[in-house]
This record gives sequence, structure tokens and C-alpha cells, in this order.
Amino acid sequence: MRKLLFMTMSLLPIATAESWYNEWAEETASFAHAMYSDWRHKMPETGLMPSFASFEYVSDMGERHGGSSLGWQQYGICVPLADPRKSGGSDWMFNASLNAEMTFMDADGVFDLRRNELYNFTLPLAAIVPRRNGDMIVAVVAPALASDFVHRAHCFHLNCLISYSVKHSETLTYSLGIGHSPDATVYGLMPVFSFDWQMTPEWSMRMSGFRLTLIRDMGNGLGIGLFTDGAGGSWAVNTWQGTRMLRVRSIVAGITAEYDFSKEGQTKRLATVSLGSTLTTAADLCYYDEDLTRIEGHHYHPGVFVSASVDFRF
Repeated sequence: MRKLLFMTMSLLPIATAESWYNEWAEETASFAHAMYSDWRHKMPETGLMPSFASFEYVSDMGERHGGSSLGWQQYGICVPLADPRKSGGSDWMFNASLNAEMTFMDADGVFDLRRNELYNFTLPLAAIVPRRNGDMIVAVVAPALASDFVHRAHCFHLNCLISYSVKHSETLTYSLGIGHSPDATVYGLMPVFSFDWQMTPEWSMRMSGFRLTLIRDMGNGLGIGLFTDGAGGSWAVNTWQGTRMLRVRSIVAGITAEYDFSKEGQTKRLATVSLGSTLTTAADLCYYDEDLTRIEGHHYHPGVFVSASVDFRF
């Protein structure tokens, strides 16, 4: 169902996509991506090294019906802390990793952030229970810290997830789960779904977090295709109004290319580059009360989206 929603969403007018996104996916893209991507990474046989590194850039976007602008650069890295192959036992495994993101937010006008540096740290701790039929049960607890390190109040929270991963066949694997996050819109809960589907020897479709990708294998480790994704996040920031919570959400779409530069028998190394456009972007400034009451909201014109990552799948 979520696959069909994403495919339909990419064809709908921007206003309709924005309405759907605000209702179901506000502020959950980063959380969902972290929960479903981190536990897949394992440590190498010797020492610690990053298992995932990423870069994201969104150009300055002018406000619709206003004079402000918004843009950002984001750098991320994931370091594994425990090896599932050596943690736990035959009936279950343990995994842990440290994720760090640094965002240079450039917002002027009423936000007046003046290129604020925003930080987000997450420590996903996962218990993985393999089943004899190849399925898996995954439970994750992920403490998170978000701050600009100027005013750090109300920036610590806890994310949780439980999911069931099904190996339906040699060409289709999918996961169903439920996650909890303070940023989720419906009672702090949200459904989470991911899959990896090899439709034909040349074509594959994947969904992880809110990123849906359709890839064609061009041979020699190169794949080219289309993607749609959610971007943004929420942070504690210092503004001229005092310390506030800034929540940014954006739908992006475009073309993507990935290249597997590992050799036969080596650790899989996958480099990905994506180029596209933001379809709709909204930013809210909120009080630090129990309901995170919105002070003001702003919507922005499309901007250029560029992302790159390297994924080491041990």
C-alpha cells in the first residue's frame, strides 16, 4: 500500500502531495531512515570504521507569499559499535551504532537563523531474532540528542521500533513495523514499511525509510534510476524570539545513480549520487510546550536537491 501511495504521490499536484505528507509523514523521514538502515550494517572483522557516510544539499528557496528564504547542507556518518555476528548467540543478535548529523541551516527573514549549526546524534540499540525460515524480528531503542549547542533544553528524546522482516522469496524481502517518536503526528506512533524487490534481472525497486527508488542495472556495477524521498528534521535552535523548536519537512524527487565499486568476495561498497528538486517544503517554528504549539509556518518554492553517500555493507 505504501509503495502505491509513493508512486501515486509522485504524479499528484504539489498541493495534494503536501497535504498527504503533512498528515502522515511530518518529521518522521530521518527517524524512519535511521531505524531501518542502521541495523543492517555489521562491523568489519578488524577494528571500527564508518559504515555509512552521506552529504545533502538544498539550495536557497524563496518563501511562497513571503520574503524569507531557506536552505541547508547536511553531513552524516554512522559508526558501528557492536558486531551482530559476535554479539548475542544462536537465537538472537545485538547491534549498536552511533549516528551523527551536522546541518548548516541558512534561514533569513522571520526565522533569522543566520546559518545556524544544528546537530543530531542517535544511538540505535537493536536486538535481532532470526527465524528458521529466514525471517527476522527487530526491536530498536534509539536515544537521540538534537541541539545547536547554544540552548540545549528539550532536545533529548527516545525513538522506538519493532518490526518483522520477511524473506518472501529470493527476489523479494520486506519489513513491517510500528515506530514511536515524539515527532510523529498521530499519538507519537507511525507505521514503518520497507522492501527490496528484484522485479527482473535488470530492474529493482527498493524502499527504506521514506526513500523509494527504481533502479535499472546498467552492468559493471552501475545502476541508474528515479527516486522520491522525504528530507528535513527537527532541531532546538536559537532565534531572535528565544530558544525554539524548528521543524522542516520536504518532499524531493529526481534521478539517482549508484555504483558498486567492491570486488568479488570483498565488503560491498555502494556509492550513490542523487540530483533532483524539492517539490514542497514547509518549516514551522514551535514553542517548547507539551504540544509543541506552532508559532508560525512557512512554505517555500522548489529548490535544487543534491545528495551523495557511501554505504559499506559488511
